[in-house]
Amino acid sequence: LVGGLGGIFHEARDFTQFDIWLARLEKLYTSKTGGLDPALENYLIPSVFWAMFFRRPDHPQLPNWHERTCWLFETSQHEELRILCAQFLASFYAWRGELPNAAKIVDSLRGVSTSTVASPLSLIPWRIAQALLAVMQGEYQHALAVSDEGLDISKNSGVPLWEAQLHGMRAASSLSAGDVKAARESVVAMATALNVSLNWI
Repeated sequence: LVGGLGGIFHEARDFTQFDIWLARLEKLYTSKTGGLDPALENYLIPSVFWAMFFRRPDHPQLPNWHERTCWLFETSQHEELRILCAQFLASFYAWRGELPNAAKIVDSLRGVSTSTVASPLSLIPWRIAQALLAVMQGEYQHALAVSDEGLDISKNSGVPLWEAQLHGMRAASSLSAGDVKAARESVVAMATALNVSLNWI
């Protein structure tokens, strides 16, 4: 479950695949086994929360997984796990228009940008969550800055999985700021990262 949900999230191409794993999860928790080992479940909680929000926002168990993710974010001593929770919580609040709640999550992890413990697979999506919030708050230069930080991490680590989304954040920031030329350049870079042709731009 952990690997399946994580793989779909990081590939970021077909989130309908979450449906299969959510169905397996429901079967697991209704079986006689009663769930997972607590140590493993901690890494599953934020991923289930995000998959459920993205694919089943009407699911009756979503508030429960949201609450568990919040608890894990507040109590965990593992930086990597806290970043994982934070990126999903901040994005969740931002997409729901709860910008003050999203900002509280981002503010609580201001020092994570210099982390030497967390992996690029955590640090890069965290930049995307920060950029998303910045765009929604009208802080376009900040959105560009954190997107560029994510691209630098991607380049230096050799982890290109999120480059398209980072360029997408740059495009949204530039376009919102009225810089059409820069937005077009970011869309082209995004298409290159996705390996698609843009005949219309």
